[in-house]
Amino acid sequence: MTSFDSMLSEAELFGTEAVEKAYREIRNRWDSNAKYLTELTVLLNEKGLYFSRRNRRLSDLYTKLFHETYLYAEQHLYENERSYFYSVMAKFNM
Repeated sequence: MTSFDSMLSEAELFGTEAVEKAYREIRNRWDSNAKYLTELTVLLNEKGLYFSRRNRRLSDLYTKLFHETYLYAEQHLYENERSYFYSVMAKFNM
């Protein structure tokens, strides 16, 4: 379990720019770790859905970051890693 949720939740208090900065820091550090990248992708989707009725700007940002991360995973994960990624995404109907 990572602290991605708390990092992003704390950034939400300071607005979308802070969220994007926290996201970039997470990605820069962990984008080569398939499990963490998968966890981040799920979290971004959940946050996008959570904010869809509460804060449209955050919802749009999280949705954009989800798609960016998903595409990155599709293009950069190796076979076994990609299989793991897709199996987790399927469990969450993504």
